[in-house]
Amino acid sequence: MKKLTILIFVFVLCLSLLCGCEAGKTETPQGFTETTVPVTEVQADYEEIYGEILNSTYSLITSDKTGIKISEAETGIAEAVAGIEADKALGVVGYTFKDLSGDGFCELVIADVADSEESWYKSSEIFAVYGMVNGTPFPVVAGRARSSYKLLDDGTFFYEGSSGAAYNGVGNFRMSQGGTALICNEFYFTEPDETDVSKVYVYKNKTGKWNTKNSEKTQLTGDEFSDIRKSFQEKAVTLELTPFSDYK
Repeated sequence: MKKLTILIFVFVLCLSLLCGCEAGKTETPQGFTETTVPVTEVQADYEEIYGEILNSTYSLITSDKTGIKISEAETGIAEAVAGIEADKALGVVGYTFKDLSGDGFCELVIADVADSEESWYKSSEIFAVYGMVNGTPFPVVAGRARSSYKLLDDGTFFYEGSSGAAYNGVGNFRMSQGGTALICNEFYFTEPDETDVSKVYVYKNKTGKWNTKNSEKTQLTGDEFSDIRKSFQEKAVTLELTPFSDYK
């Protein structure tokens, strides 16, 4: 009964966040200027630097979620550990530090431990990526069910989302230098015809937004759209993570 209650809670939370969501959606902090010149790789104690996020994530995993306000960047984590006992849940979610923005400073990546027996996923699903802006952790990526991210072998991100059978999206994003935003390389999404829902079209843009007015209507078929998804999936990498069971 307790497991069912948790699953219902996570489903409702996910559904509410899904409404109006956009691929790669993020906000750049006020007054922050992104770095444009590569800097020397920073050697630092990243566990201490991102300690606040790591501590709060550990607490989220081990809590019963009752009465806890879960942020967008924490939603995927809550989904991943729903219904799993706390000691086992700590082995489902892990973290690592990687310089994904190319500015020499590592971002914090929180993701699914793919080889965990309790995991609901079969690959390294990214739940969150945090950068550091003016000494404060800043969420750049927030992944969850039906709006997920994976890291590709070239350091970019594969996005896959869906809000219904006829509404699917796949895309490729890179992190901005300075680690404050995701930049869209290419984004494809499907949407049915306004007057005939049996006709589903594939649209393309470089904004990462589900907006037909600002997108190119392509001649791609459903099979070709699936091939694009598959081509990204084949480039996804398995992250080497420290499970939160080893954090404390």
